[in-house]
Amino acid sequence: MQKLIRVMLDDLDVFEGWQSDAVCRNHDHPHWWISDNYIEVENAKALCGECEVNIPCLISAISGEDASTISLPPMGVYAGMSRLDMLMCAWKRIDDVSESNWSGPDKIVEAVIKREG
Repeated sequence: MQKLIRVMLDDLDVFEGWQSDAVCRNHDHPHWWISDNYIEVENAKALCGECEVNIPCLISAISGEDASTISLPPMGVYAGMSRLDMLMCAWKRIDDVSESNWSGPDKIVEAVIKREG
C-alpha cells in the first residue's frame, strides 16, 4: 500500500482534473463536507460513497503541501471518511508497549479500497 501511495504522490498527473468529477463539487450543500454537524457529516459521507474519485480525493487529503509528507487533514470529509474515521482506521491495538499504536495512512487508503471492492 505504501508503494501505491508513493507512486500516486510522485505522479501528480494522476490528480489532474479529478476534482471536476467529484460529487461534492456541484452539490447543493457544499458546506456538508466541512461541517461539524453529525447529520451533515453523515450525509456527506454517504454521497462520497457514490463518488468515482474516492482514491485521488483521499490521497490528496492526506498528502502534505510538498507531496512528500503524509498527514491527516484537520477537518472535513474526504472519500467518505471524517477525520475521526481516519484516526480510528490508523489506530491499531498492540500487545507490546514498545510498539506504536499508529499504523499510518496506508490503513486509511486500504479501508477506502476495501469499501469500494
